[in-house]
Amino acid sequence: MMLKVGLVLLLCWSFTCSEPQAIKQRSASETLDLGYVPSGVYETVAYYEPGAIGILFHMVHGFLHVVQPNPFPRELITKIAQENFRATEPDIKKVIASLTLRSQALQYEMGFMVCAVLGALFVLLMPLAGLCFCVCRCCDNCGGEMHQRQRKNADCKRTFLASGLFATSAGVVCAYSANQNLTNQLKGVRRLVNSNMRDLQTFLNLCLLFFYLFFISSTFLFNCCFHSIDIGPLLGGKIQEQLGKKALPALDATLRMTSAIRETKQALENVSVSIDVLKEGSSRLQVNLSRARSGLEDTLSDPACSVRETAPVCGSIRDSLHQLNIDADFSKLPDVSAQLAKVDDVLETDLSSIVQKGYSSFNKTPALVEEQTRNVVKGVESHLDSIGTKITGMTKKFPMQAILANFTMFINHVHSSIEDFYPQMDQTDFYRWVCCISLCCVVVLILAFNFLGLLCGICGHDKHASPTTRGCISNTGGNLIMAGVGFTFIFSWVLMAVVASSFVVGGNVEKLVCEPFGTKELFKVVDTPYLVNAAWRNFIPGFLYNNPDVDLTAENLYSNCKENRGLYSALHLENMFNITALVDSSMYAKDISVNFEDVKVDLTSEVLLEDEGKQNLISFTQTGIGDIKFQLYLAEVLPNNNLLPHRRTIMIMIMMMILIIIIIIIIIIITFTCIHLGDTFLQSNVHLIENTMCSLHYRPRPLPGPFTLTACVCPPPVPFFAFVFQNAFWFGLGWAALFLIPNVVFSVRLAKFYRRMDTEDVYDE
Repeated sequence: MMLKVGLVLLLCWSFTCSEPQAIKQRSASETLDLGYVPSGVYETVAYYEPGAIGILFHMVHGFLHVVQPNPFPRELITKIAQENFRATEPDIKKVIASLTLRSQALQYEMGFMVCAVLGALFVLLMPLAGLCFCVCRCCDNCGGEMHQRQRKNADCKRTFLASGLFATSAGVVCAYSANQNLTNQLKGVRRLVNSNMRDLQTFLNLCLLFFYLFFISSTFLFNCCFHSIDIGPLLGGKIQEQLGKKALPALDATLRMTSAIRETKQALENVSVSIDVLKEGSSRLQVNLSRARSGLEDTLSDPACSVRETAPVCGSIRDSLHQLNIDADFSKLPDVSAQLAKVDDVLETDLSSIVQKGYSSFNKTPALVEEQTRNVVKGVESHLDSIGTKITGMTKKFPMQAILANFTMFINHVHSSIEDFYPQMDQTDFYRWVCCISLCCVVVLILAFNFLGLLCGICGHDKHASPTTRGCISNTGGNLIMAGVGFTFIFSWVLMAVVASSFVVGGNVEKLVCEPFGTKELFKVVDTPYLVNAAWRNFIPGFLYNNPDVDLTAENLYSNCKENRGLYSALHLENMFNITALVDSSMYAKDISVNFEDVKVDLTSEVLLEDEGKQNLISFTQTGIGDIKFQLYLAEVLPNNNLLPHRRTIMIMIMMMILIIIIIIIIIIITFTCIHLGDTFLQSNVHLIENTMCSLHYRPRPLPGPFTLTACVCPPPVPFFAFVFQNAFWFGLGWAALFLIPNVVFSVRLAKFYRRMDTEDVYDE
């Protein structure tokens, strides 16, 4: 089974398109962060750049698109493959279907067939045409007669011949460049294969590292759960946190109440003292006013007040003597001694110390929960210990190291076999290079004769010389041009045979393999349901796991490796060994939850405010402070608010009233808070097991999704398709061979302008 996985890995590693490798950073909320996940450092640069010769490749693709503009025949190839894989006894219907498929295939290949037929005609007719041309010239026809008629189109023919020669030269240069590019790329195969083998070894080491990292991290996390299953800080802390939202404000308000009681006592004492002072002061003031009024009356009884000048003044003074009197009767002010005495009785109880005991009891909530759930913790720890032992035992049941060691030996054997093939590959490539260079040299030889002939003809041509008296250099140029024609007839059919065969093979590989591979159409053929086996919906999972219903296709495998996903996720290895199910908390939560069914936490022993403190607060509400009639104070003081000594008394009374109102409001809030606090304590017992299970479901999840997605990322692929099938040698050589035909025509016509003729046209004056 692991050998099958290894073969699929090698296939994906060899045929994945080369793109820069990048590890995506993932960040998910509420997921377990494993920290740094190691990644391999691969040597292979999985990217191919053809360089300047890429222009030639684009020209080849354009030419192939003209020859074969039809889209990829996926349905046709699928039907042909199904026919071959499911060969049975032939019948009439199957024969007709087979003929239909063959006719469709021929129709698809029509462009290549036309080009192949033209190439075959060239191969067959060119030697025959050369033979006929030779016989024809021997009979002094077809330009064989050494006689030239006077014409003035030599310059035009030279121009066309030179243009054809340059076009042919460009084709030879393209063929030579493509041939040399292929040789250079093949020379780098050894380095490329070695680096990829080292990368594959690195990948296998990473797989082993991830395997142990997974089990170590799982064991570590379960140990963390084992040691951190402390219900005191966990559940008790949550209960304390929820209760604190209501209990702490109540305790804080009660603590502030102690200060308010003391301030109330001080205010009552000030009121009592102020009343005594007012009563005593008003009595003395009344006596002094009576004396002053008596003295004024005696003074006004003097005869001097009877004088007409002073009588009005004395009369006005006498009329205002009644104002020398105190309108306020402070003896009617209510006494606060009784209320003050009750407040003193309330202060005899130390309410602040009682509140501090409530704080201490509230802070002991986690310890109380921990003490009452000690047996439950032991049961949970026992289950977690068994889970950790089960996971640790997987390393012994699953010999990952031995499997990877065997696979490493297999890789080393493959590498050794490839290295043994290197000398034969180098020798084959040398022969191929020699053959291609020989073909290029044949064209170069023809071009050399034509160029030298054209050069000698132009340099040795004398306009004043007659055709029969031309010089040696000009005659040599004409002979060289005709020699080029002869070599063209001898070798051009060989060139075209090579071009036609390589074009048909290379063009079909480009259109049926390379292009659909880039567009992923080829994967759709491989992923066709029931293609290889009528019982297998998907071939790869049927071959690997004998389970064809798994959603694993060649396109998905290619895309996952291309997106740097882990091997475990890309190959769906959970169908072979499901690691995630091993540590899935839902598998163990049911067994562990049994330990929590009998959990009972009793919080009735936790007292936030003792009965003495509650009674103290109730006694304070019964002191009668609220029954004091402060309006009597205002009724006696406000009519005389213009007197400065009474302003202080008025302010004291107002502040005392406000303070009493605030105290009453605080008492009401504390009462309702205590009632709600009791309900919260009751509800905490109801939701105890529920909160504990929520904590359980969160902790034992040591294998999140990103771990399986990033573990064992596929190594960089070998870009074989980038340079093996991107070969434009046939295109350049065919280009050169095609331009040899017009070169023959222009060479034969132009040679007569340079060769020395036997006869010439003579005109009498």
